Amino acid sequence: MPSTIPRNHYYDDETLHALEDAVRDVWQVLKAHAPYPGWEDDEELKTEIAHRLVALADAGICDPAELRSRTLQTMPLKRRPPLTEGIWVLRPFCWFWLGV
Repeated sequence: MPSTIPRNHYYDDETLHALEDAVRDVWQVLKAHAPYPGWEDDEELKTEIAHRLVALADAGICDPAELRSRTLQTMPLKRRPPLTEGIWVLRPFCWFWLGV
């Protein structure tokens, strides 16, 4: 299946850096949420992220935080369950959570 991103599409350095930062930041958020098993190897997910970012850049958005935010708004991210099982342990100078 051919890519829908035009091959003759060029971006200035500022936009390229913004896209690089946004891809890295989106990936970090996904790591924190682990949306589904095997997501890190999902080529369709990687392609979808790239398409969303390019579409936003084409619309004139070149702020990495805005690119990240708008891309993540369209993605279903699950919340991690609250820490309900385990105990708090006092160690010198701080508390630690020990999950059970």
